[in-house]
Amino acid sequence: MGNIINREEYYDEMDEISLREIIEAILKAKFMIITLVILAMICAGLFSFYINKKTSGIAMPVSFTFEGINEGKTPDDKIFNPESLLTPEILRTVILKLKLDKKISVKDLRAAIKIKEIIPDNIQEKQKIALKNGKDFIFVPTKYILTIKNNLSGKTLVDNPSQVLNEIIKEYRENFIKEYSFYKVLQNIMTSINFDDYDFEDIKQAFEKQIKMIHNFIEKMPKKIKDFRSTKNRLTLYDIGQRTLLIENMELKELRALTNIYNIAKNRKMLIQKLQYRIILLQLEKKKLFAEKEVAEELLSKYKREKTVLMSGEKTGLELDKKFSYYDILVKRAVNSGVEAKNKEVDIAFLENRIKKIKKASSLQPEQKNAEKDFIKTSKKLQKLLSLLIKQANEILSEYSVVKYQDTIRVLSPPEKVSEAKILLIIIISGVAAFFTGIFIALFRSYWKNSKLDSNK
Repeated sequence: MGNIINREEYYDEMDEISLREIIEAILKAKFMIITLVILAMICAGLFSFYINKKTSGIAMPVSFTFEGINEGKTPDDKIFNPESLLTPEILRTVILKLKLDKKISVKDLRAAIKIKEIIPDNIQEKQKIALKNGKDFIFVPTKYILTIKNNLSGKTLVDNPSQVLNEIIKEYRENFIKEYSFYKVLQNIMTSINFDDYDFEDIKQAFEKQIKMIHNFIEKMPKKIKDFRSTKNRLTLYDIGQRTLLIENMELKELRALTNIYNIAKNRKMLIQKLQYRIILLQLEKKKLFAEKEVAEELLSKYKREKTVLMSGEKTGLELDKKFSYYDILVKRAVNSGVEAKNKEVDIAFLENRIKKIKKASSLQPEQKNAEKDFIKTSKKLQKLLSLLIKQANEILSEYSVVKYQDTIRVLSPPEKVSEAKILLIIIISGVAAFFTGIFIALFRSYWKNSKLDSNK
């Protein structure tokens, strides 16, 4: 039994190693450990550099700020999709503008770009507060990180990725303004008109149509757009409307006077035919209005106004209101139809009288020739005035669109280089791992050497 105890004690003594022996073993292997650490860190650095080259890119934080984005909608009340920033049309335009069409395709560029929402740190706290107060809380991201990789499938895509991201933002903003703004929608139908190709009556009607277009266009504009004053021409759309009204009361009225009083025409026969056709249309409209009047009067005869005693009960009161409301509508319809029909009769009489005057008039009379010259002179003046007003109106609309939508998307900070590979961290971890590996090797070698010496004893 004693021999067994001695043998166990012997093996325990062999397995034990003192702190001094550990330190001596490490110091003896210090050059090996340092060499191992240096080699590991160099290899880790080279490996990280290779990985960094394949995974590095440029990141740019952006924020969408247009009206409706906080509800996740576009200005036309459609669901907003952040991928609209990276449509094939935008990417194709960017590639062409930067002259990258020979180096990269739209598909490759789209594969290299990622867009990810930025979620605030306090979003959960806001949700808890909303739930606590019994309110719904829906988080709609408005800020995103736009990232572009330098390398795709071992191929360098672009030399300046920051420029690509900036150009994408610029192109998106321009497309947004074109899609959701009132950019140059007021048309000028008078620019291409050659006065030699049209008769005087046709030219006058074209000017009337253009002026009506301007009035209708401005009338439909929201008040905030009407009141917007351009910094370029110092005008508002309201000013444009007033100037158009002034032109209508002066230059256009002068054209009407020249055609109606002097009955000027390049082709009198053709003009008479046009006026006769207008008379036919007016007669048809007059018949329709008189028919509407007769129908309204017939229905009115069925609804006689009587003194009504207000009865108790909500339903009866509603029925009386509806009856009298319908009666008033019929009266208004009958009166309006009758008035409009009489107006048509006046227009018809005027045109018939004008046809008689045209037939009697002679184009060889001096006053006719002078009237024709004055008409052309006034028409050219009117054409310039209207063209200027339309140009100024479009400048106002264009400037309004830029002011309203120029911050559609904002860059929150300059582009920064990012990488999936953390080079410094990888090098440090590799150095620490190599250091402990070296210590382990040193201790193992010392233990192995000592155990051999003891076994030989």
